[in-house]
Amino acid sequence: MSNLPVDGPYRIGVTPLPGGAKIDISHYLTTVVLSLAELAAEDGAQLLDQLTEIAAAHTASTGVDSHAAHERDSLVETLLDDLGHEGAMSVYGAGVDRLAAALLHTVRPLLVPGQQNRRAS
Repeated sequence: MSNLPVDGPYRIGVTPLPGGAKIDISHYLTTVVLSLAELAAEDGAQLLDQLTEIAAAHTASTGVDSHAAHERDSLVETLLDDLGHEGAMSVYGAGVDRLAAALLHTVRPLLVPGQQNRRAS
């Protein structure tokens, strides 16, 4: 069952997984894809050039510390800036508390009712 602790500006869902959590950021990613579509409609050739340059740098990168990896990351950052996104999703106000609580609830081990009142020795 998915929990949606954050509803704005982007909906974020948290679903428990064995040993962790799945964080649903599809609402944010939809916004990014729509921004890409708008940029393509405005100047498809420029967007294609940027994506081709990113792909070339990605293919050339051989490790996290390679020059090509840094170049690729810089090109992606530039594209995100062009799209009006920083590569970060903002969460405000009570949404921060709800997201934190959902994540903590998801990853904390569940106690058996008889264990809840025990003290650690």
